[in-house]
Amino acid sequence: MMGLLRPQPVFRGWWIVFNGYLALTISGGATSFVFSVLVKPMQDDLGWSRATIVGVLTMAGIVSGLLAAPLGPLFDRHGSRGLMTAGAVVGGLCFLGASQVTEVWQYYLLLGLIEAATRPALDTIGPRTAIANWFIRKRALAFAFFSMGRATAGLFLVPPIAFLVALTSWRSSWLVMGLLQLAVLAPLCWITQQRRPEDLGMLPDGDAPGRAHAVAPGAVVRPDDPLWTVRQALHTRAFWLLNLGILLVNFPGASIYIHMSSYFQDKGMAPTEAAGALSVYALGALLGRAVWTSVIHRLGVHRSLVAFAFVYGSGILVFVLAVGPWPLVASALTLGITIGGSAQLQAQVLPEYFGRRIVGALSGYNALMVMPAQAGGPLLAAFMFDVTRSYALVFSGYALLCYLAGTLFAASPKPTPPAPILAR
Repeated sequence: MMGLLRPQPVFRGWWIVFNGYLALTISGGATSFVFSVLVKPMQDDLGWSRATIVGVLTMAGIVSGLLAAPLGPLFDRHGSRGLMTAGAVVGGLCFLGASQVTEVWQYYLLLGLIEAATRPALDTIGPRTAIANWFIRKRALAFAFFSMGRATAGLFLVPPIAFLVALTSWRSSWLVMGLLQLAVLAPLCWITQQRRPEDLGMLPDGDAPGRAHAVAPGAVVRPDDPLWTVRQALHTRAFWLLNLGILLVNFPGASIYIHMSSYFQDKGMAPTEAAGALSVYALGALLGRAVWTSVIHRLGVHRSLVAFAFVYGSGILVFVLAVGPWPLVASALTLGITIGGSAQLQAQVLPEYFGRRIVGALSGYNALMVMPAQAGGPLLAAFMFDVTRSYALVFSGYALLCYLAGTLFAASPKPTPPAPILAR
């Protein structure tokens, strides 16, 4: 009786999800939501143009995209522990260095080159590969929680960072983000990460061995875990259409929230009000995870991708057309709920379509293909603002890209596996 009442240990996979979530909160948040709050203060203090400030994201996108393809197979073979830990240490030191920059070349060296090299490990390939290997049936829920990390930064880090900037300077913010990464994220990466549950005598989702029946030594039937090789996946039409669609939705996805604080201030909001409105957008993104998790369970990944792209495009147009503080905040909330499905769907679709054994390699190719959006989206918006003094034209163009992406997603249903569906 006492044994039945003893608390059961938490499945190791959920600690891995939490680690990925925290990596996205600290590392991903520093170069997204927190960065958005720092653009204008850095511009005012350093005298650099907005395109110069934001251009570091372009360089970082190129560097991380080029490194992702060769790094991807390493995560499949060796797991995420070593690379995520090293990335957290190096990235944290770069954030500390960013608090002291006075020259453009220093800024671009630290954040555009060195810190950018850690992003595949911390923001994309590392946690995505680990989570895909530890979850199959519960993958939608696991990726939903993981993908909340960046929005958490927008909701809980942006207000204190904005207050800190007003109280001291933008330099203190980079210092805080660096210390968080070194003191919290790096140790957790080393402690929690493991390659696959099978390496520890477990099964995905925390299942007991009875849930699946062995058909050969070391093999288990898993109807939801297709067996593909990288070569086979790259020869499917679905892979290329999916990634082209993901490229298109990443232009607004990687750009709009970077400029959102500045956008609100350009519309007449005070800096603290703009930070609050940005947090409302982040709140919407958090709420959107629950919405899109439910949608995925009802419609499946493929149809959910199609719905996401068309709804996202419409949400952007509503945001552009909003006039006045309250309509702006309301449209930001709606846009946040819409974007809530983006990271979750992008992380989930590759293991759903092609299985968990090659997630790292395929995620590397995916990161390389979306590099133009990650690198060029924020800079294009900054350039268009510098030219037109408005974001309306570029944001409207991004909405049209989402509609095109929805059409591509509709043409890329899940392909038939080329081999028996076995798990090793």
